Amino acid sequence: MLVSATSLFWISNNSMLATPRQARSWKLLSGIFLYLSVDELMSIHEIFIEPVRGALNVSGVFYYAWIIPAIALVSLFFLRFFRFWLSLLTPVRLLFGLAAALFLGGSIGMEMVGGYYVSIAQPDWIYRLIHHGEEFLEMAGISVFLSALVQLVCIKTGQSSIQPAIAFGIKGAD
Repeated sequence: MLVSATSLFWISNNSMLATPRQARSWKLLSGIFLYLSVDELMSIHEIFIEPVRGALNVSGVFYYAWIIPAIALVSLFFLRFFRFWLSLLTPVRLLFGLAAALFLGGSIGMEMVGGYYVSIAQPDWIYRLIHHGEEFLEMAGISVFLSALVQLVCIKTGQSSIQPAIAFGIKGAD
């Protein structure tokens, strides 16, 4: 996710890739991905499980109660970025949609499945399988997202592929 944050920031500062209007959205996305990478490392979202579960008295699919505020934040994110998403080139827009579906299906969807399972059974090999499915979907989502960013750079620059050193402006790389 840190690579995504860095790539998004680079895109936001490259006038060939982002219009001035889009640059703000790219920068905001970069900040969001930076937060997500820190959260992935430090599990900040886990802090909300007990307080939210206690306040709302939830279990089952909401056993991991952090997903309740996460769903609200994802909804706000969707409202904020919908126009931006529509402004993207079609192949990039489709890949962004697929990436979001995979990542959210893993991080929230599979977490709900895991929460339901833990609320009716003890964690066992089935729970571990659910957890691995969650991680797989998250990684697949990030991979598709990075692929979409590469696609964007290739389309906007007229290249069929990109050399990382050249893309980031490192002298002597060509």
